[in-house]
Amino acid sequence: MQSQGLSETASTIILQAWRCGTTRQYSSYLRRWEQYCSTRKVDPISATVIDGVNFLSELYQKELSYSAINTARAALSAVIHPPEGCTFGNHPLVARFLKGVLIARPALPRYQEVWDVVLKYLKTLHPPEQLSLKDLKLKMTMLIALLSGQRCQTIHALDTTTMVLSAEKCVFYINELLKTSRPGKHYGCLGLRAYADDKQLCVVTLLQEYVQRTLKFRGNNAQLLLSYHKPHNPVSTATIGRWLKEVLKGELKPKFNTFLYCSFKKSNTYKIKFRWLFVSVALLFFDNLV
Repeated sequence: MQSQGLSETASTIILQAWRCGTTRQYSSYLRRWEQYCSTRKVDPISATVIDGVNFLSELYQKELSYSAINTARAALSAVIHPPEGCTFGNHPLVARFLKGVLIARPALPRYQEVWDVVLKYLKTLHPPEQLSLKDLKLKMTMLIALLSGQRCQTIHALDTTTMVLSAEKCVFYINELLKTSRPGKHYGCLGLRAYADDKQLCVVTLLQEYVQRTLKFRGNNAQLLLSYHKPHNPVSTATIGRWLKEVLKGELKPKFNTFLYCSFKKSNTYKIKFRWLFVSVALLFFDNLV
């Protein structure tokens, strides 16, 4: 960016527009782009749309999937600026190329069936006060994921300092940027209601037991989810994904050996058919929680 005339400060601020995950995802394709341009004596900053499409074509020839090529397209939008005024990714030629890739190499679902959630298995993990810390945490995390339909990043952002916990409900106010955050649009809070019809599946009861049990070693760690191994440090989003996968594999081991959390989230969202399972979108029931 500085080669285009931007100051170091301006370049740094612009790069901050990318989240850490986006930066990691784009960096590999930008490195490939630099290598591609270097072998062809092309300036990667002043390259044309044709150069970019040829680069994407080379990725296609290397058997990359539609999703990977689409990510490369997004990365190139940061460095190729068509004279027409549109972005590289929105250029008609690029759009037609990606459509052709989708038709020739369709991005089909990973799983051909949508699996029901393992509620019967979760019911066996009861009562909360007799569960190990690991089982308590796995069951609670799974129910939070089912009730909210949110990404691991959102569950990772749950904080005890912004939590309002009562016998009827639990509300988390989220004060950090999420992947879905936009200017003027933020997932402000996540609400969970008690399920009086079946205490075996009541997430509020689990939260009460979990908060009480972790109080003695929580210290200054405000993050809700801590490791069940000493020294009980806050866990990462990847760990939360592994926990959810572990619960699924615990009951449906033959079926879920390769089950990913992102697919679980989709299957849960599409397959919710229990009246106590609801997506806790603050805008829908915020007035009933405060």
